[in-house]
Amino acid sequence: MSRSHLQWASLLVLAACTQLGEPLDGRTIRQLDVGAFHTCAVLDDGSLACWGSNQDASLGMPGRNATRPARVDIVSVVARQVAAGTTQTCALLKGGSVVCWGDRTAAPTLIDTPRFSEISAGAFFCGRTARGAAWCWRSASDS
Repeated sequence: MSRSHLQWASLLVLAACTQLGEPLDGRTIRQLDVGAFHTCAVLDDGSLACWGSNQDASLGMPGRNATRPARVDIVSVVARQVAAGTTQTCALLKGGSVVCWGDRTAAPTLIDTPRFSEISAGAFFCGRTARGAAWCWRSASDS
């Protein structure tokens, strides 16, 4: 196969998409974030659902991977945003505080930070305050 055919085949693979359907109980997705090996969503009622690899408890549930969206029961308050990182997931709560789980523990940890307007994830996490200041952390143990 020529190089141009390989490039075209790669584009076709990237364009393939699978519809997961309704996440849970007929709820719709309000916000979605994709981590290295998992995906999480904030649903229209502020609850969270995650799916994918749970190798580091990044789905917020003990022990198992999830091929379909599964409710994250570790957050009992309303989430505004979710950020999926490499081995951890953080949720921005309605009041601006942040709770994270994963990095080998499904137990949620409240991050000691100022109130945020938004959060973002990659290999580490950052949050932006309403005044435009940025704060970053690697894991819940770094806060």
